[in-house]
Amino acid sequence: MIRIENLPYFSHLNRTELEKIKKYCTLKKYTSDDILFYEGERPQYLYILLKGTLKVYQTTAKANHIFILFLTQPGEIIGDYALYAKSPYPNTAQFVTEGEVLKINFSPIQTEMLNNPILNLYIIKSLTKKQRVFLNVIHNEISINTEAKVAKFLLDHEPLVQTLKQIEIASILNTTPETLSRMLSKFKSLGFIHIDTKHIITLQKKEALQTYYRTIVQN
Repeated sequence: MIRIENLPYFSHLNRTELEKIKKYCTLKKYTSDDILFYEGERPQYLYILLKGTLKVYQTTAKANHIFILFLTQPGEIIGDYALYAKSPYPNTAQFVTEGEVLKINFSPIQTEMLNNPILNLYIIKSLTKKQRVFLNVIHNEISINTEAKVAKFLLDHEPLVQTLKQIEIASILNTTPETLSRMLSKFKSLGFIHIDTKHIITLQKKEALQTYYRTIVQN
């Protein structure tokens, strides 16, 4: 079992509080494409991402995935809004890579967690961060074109890009594989990226791509 006292959310708790929470903790590993939870599902656990990358999306009536949020940092709280609002998950969380999650059965320790001001502060910070990311996604969808979105994604998710298929990147960016392919071919011809025979993308001139991205956004 992971030492939860090493996680920032629980590092301030005393031994008695830690032992109580540990009783309701489960460590679970996931493979790429595994679903952590589905949109509309009733929440039961508080999840803390320890390893891996998740994509969080909503599904339209036509069953197209709308990318909402990317969680890439170990230690991120997942699904907290639904738990605290006592409502179904508003989106689906799916692993893009192999991952590991700490599952905390929330109901038995709900009172202790809600009455702990430091834990509440972490939850508020988590919810605030998600709101900022969500607003940023909306801004990107409305304000910048596909070329800029592709450039920004390559810059923001450099290590992850090398593990994703182009069709997965297209889905995340809400564009077609054909459009993404054209953008990548353009960036390759400009020397910003390299695409090998296995279609793995690597950045070659990151600073040049950053300058190019700023130019696109400003125009």
